[in-house]
Amino acid sequence: MTIGRTSLVQAGVVGAAVAALAFVTAPQATASAAAESVHGFTSTGMEFLNSDNTVLAECQNEFSGQVTSDDGNGHVKASIDNVRIDCFNGTSATLNALPWKLDLLEDRGYTIDGVDVNITTSRGTCRYTGSVNGVMEFPGGVYDMRGSLTRRTGGCGGTAQLHVSALSEVINTGT
Repeated sequence: MTIGRTSLVQAGVVGAAVAALAFVTAPQATASAAAESVHGFTSTGMEFLNSDNTVLAECQNEFSGQVTSDDGNGHVKASIDNVRIDCFNGTSATLNALPWKLDLLEDRGYTIDGVDVNITTSRGTCRYTGSVNGVMEFPGGVYDMRGSLTRRTGGCGGTAQLHVSALSEVINTGT
């Protein structure tokens, strides 16, 4: 009898282990992640500042893309594949190497990696790359923006490092 009971217990343990393994190794799906999108924009001027704090370009941005992961607790990752930057005073910005990557902790902060932009002034065009980030200013998707971009090509009158700054960047997720 004891042998039979031990065999049943062992079979039960093995069955539970297989079931647990199947659960752990199964893909973790987020039903809403495929349908969600992200949208962001500056509500105040975004400045590209030289290392001496002179303004190389003042612009506004708007971006959108698809959410690639959402943990359901406010940690959202997205692929930004649509970006528009409108500049003032005869400068312009054009984009390179989309998509950029957004890592958002809702109502805490964010990082956008892969920023790659050409800035054109009356002196010529420079290419800059780097990342920007921000922390929450107000609950509900209002953050600041800051970052540092490194010059890859010269000619626009910009310094080797540009600082990016905006008082507020609004970022929302939805369907």
